[in-house]
Amino acid sequence: MRRQVGPAMRQAGKAALLLMPYDNPPAFKQAWCIVDLATAAQTSRLTNDAVYSQGSAKFFMMLPKSEQPWFRETFNDRFDKLLAAVNSIDLRTANTPDPDDKSIILDLCGDVDLLHSSVLFMLRTWLMEQGNAYILQMEAQKGPDHPKVALMLNNMSMLLNDMGREEEASKYANRALDIIEKIGP
Repeated sequence: MRRQVGPAMRQAGKAALLLMPYDNPPAFKQAWCIVDLATAAQTSRLTNDAVYSQGSAKFFMMLPKSEQPWFRETFNDRFDKLLAAVNSIDLRTANTPDPDDKSIILDLCGDVDLLHSSVLFMLRTWLMEQGNAYILQMEAQKGPDHPKVALMLNNMSMLLNDMGREEEASKYANRALDIIEKIGP
């Protein structure tokens, strides 16, 4: 299937994922959308501004302006909700317009765990990009030792742990702890 969708995505030149609502996009629950995400993850690479591209094909993660303030707030205060939405992606339990499609999709996809890994990596990488951008904005607005900066650093540490990047996660966590120690009780 990815052999069919990948060339089509490259021929079209671009595809997009609309993250609306940001904390539970319908695409995360639709089997064909998950297959498209996997195809994008396997045929593209991360570039600037959360655009994935390979050759002439680009995959965009789109967060409508109306969702951005809520998304940023969730990044600070309810980050676990974002991680839960991403981690809930499961092709085996996803919806299909036609019930017969589910078995066809599962047969065509082969290793579903590998498919999930590639989708999760792409989405977590995008979250990491967004989080790092928000940390820079927050440091510029509130200063590098603000409690919200520490919270964002801690959240990025959790995300990096989910990605299996423990050494980087430790750096973020240590920086968050340094800020908290400076602030005091």
